[in-house]
Amino acid sequence: DTLKAGGSAFSGGFFPSSAQPFTDVKNPQVALFRAKLKKYGASGVSPSGYTQIGFSQIVTIQNMLNSMSVSRRTGAGIQAKFKSLKNFPIFMAHPATCDGQQIEGYPAICNPYVRMVQIYNNRVVPLLDGKWISGLKVSDGK
Repeated sequence: DTLKAGGSAFSGGFFPSSAQPFTDVKNPQVALFRAKLKKYGASGVSPSGYTQIGFSQIVTIQNMLNSMSVSRRTGAGIQAKFKSLKNFPIFMAHPATCDGQQIEGYPAICNPYVRMVQIYNNRVVPLLDGKWISGLKVSDGK
């Protein structure tokens, strides 16, 4: 886990996070993630950014597939669905739009939103009242 590896060097550091902090057990999606990890995770696996993002991607893709008719679940159909996503809910993250226009020059990016967090006493603490901010707006100064 990155937090453990960084140790005290991370303390007080500021970081962008593309997901709801996995320490926010009051969030129903985070609580579900943690419960499933505890039930089905390998021995010794604990919540981390890596396990959280993997779980988020699987749930999100399953939700996307569930929104499609079975006959459209082909390679071409799934690719078309991805390209048509507009404000699609991403599990434990900001909704995504995959129109190839979210960040100029990076057509594969569907979600430029992050939450700023600070590491404090080995805990992820949301900043800015946990609001999502566009990484694009930060990077281009707008």
